Amino acid sequence: MTAGFDLYALPSETSGSYEEEFDIGSVVSGVATFLLEYETLSGSVTVTPTLSVKEASGDPWTDYSGVSTKYANSYRYVKINYAFSGSGNNDNIKITHLNLKVDSKLKGESGSGTAVSTDSGGTTVNITGTFVNIDSVTITPSGTSAVLATVDAITTSSFKVLLFNTSGTRVSGDFNYVVQGS
Repeated sequence: MTAGFDLYALPSETSGSYEEEFDIGSVVSGVATFLLEYETLSGSVTVTPTLSVKEASGDPWTDYSGVSTKYANSYRYVKINYAFSGSGNNDNIKITHLNLKVDSKLKGESGSGTAVSTDSGGTTVNITGTFVNIDSVTITPSGTSAVLATVDAITTSSFKVLLFNTSGTRVSGDFNYVVQGS
């Protein structure tokens, strides 16, 4: 302290670690990036990250050693472990920031079909792309008559389309669709 330093922690440990888990709230596919910012106070410290992901809370972690950025499919939980090592008993760092950034690219699929008024529960449209989450399905009826579209039973692999005239009666007709999700 008399040397003018506001932190005193010598002799230092030769190893240590920091670990934190995050629940990002929904299953996504995309890039998870941890950014660790620190300043070296004395000596030299080696920092080794391990990024881990899993889809459900009871699943085992999939570990990616030596990286703090990784693209992964179908994850909800992200964990970072930073291992710190020094050798001179005078190795200290001060962590100033730790940030998690998750980039999930939106995907889209579009097409057309024909809704049949007698299909039970609506006409099924199969989604050909691979989605983890569906954010929206937009239906646009084709033709010259006023027709209203409804979408139902949305999953990551299909949805159902129902068309109605302005009197509320189910009708058959062509439509275009756009699916957006991740």
